[in-house]
Amino acid sequence: VLPRRRPYQDATAARLVSPPAGTAWPSGHTAVGTAVAVILAPRIPPAARVVSAVTVAAVGASRLRVGVHHLTDVVAGVGIGALAAGVTGRFATVGRVARRRR
Repeated sequence: VLPRRRPYQDATAARLVSPPAGTAWPSGHTAVGTAVAVILAPRIPPAARVVSAVTVAAVGASRLRVGVHHLTDVVAGVGIGALAAGVTGRFATVGRVARRRR
């Protein structure tokens, strides 16, 4: 979204994967993982929610470890993913209520 350089481009981290396309901010992997976890949370058992949250944290940590994101990119990805899931869930709820009223 923003023209931000990646950590390996600033020589603050070693790149351990192929060069990613685009810019660093936000972390798309973390955003998608968070969105999926938030959408699934009310539909899965508590233990699965914990596994889901740990998985999202691991994805974010992996993006830092391989040198393609800054911590703020990962945090922004979590925020954007949660926001996207919340908006999507809100529209889905509105659609279900509208169908029931017909």
